[in-house]
Amino acid sequence: VTLFSIFTSLYTWQGYSHECFKSFNQTSNFTWNSGNGLILIVNATFLKLVVIICHLIVPTPSITRNHDEQESYEYTNAVNTLAENNAQNKEVTSETDTSDC
Repeated sequence: VTLFSIFTSLYTWQGYSHECFKSFNQTSNFTWNSGNGLILIVNATFLKLVVIICHLIVPTPSITRNHDEQESYEYTNAVNTLAENNAQNKEVTSETDTSDC
């Protein structure tokens, strides 16, 4: 998605440069300076390159790529959840006084 965004931004800049910026310089007697909006858009586009580099550098956990690890994790998580529920049920039953019944 980020690569597509960069390409569309660069394509838009190329169109702006060809149709607007170069036309101003050829037909007018004034100097053109980039404003805050253009400067921010340029910076945002180049920051997208930083995002791509970060995505390439930061590794994902192996569990996201290994089906066996996913199954093991889900099984362990289910067992732990059942054990916690059983422990909570035992606490509740031990706290209940049945001598008055």
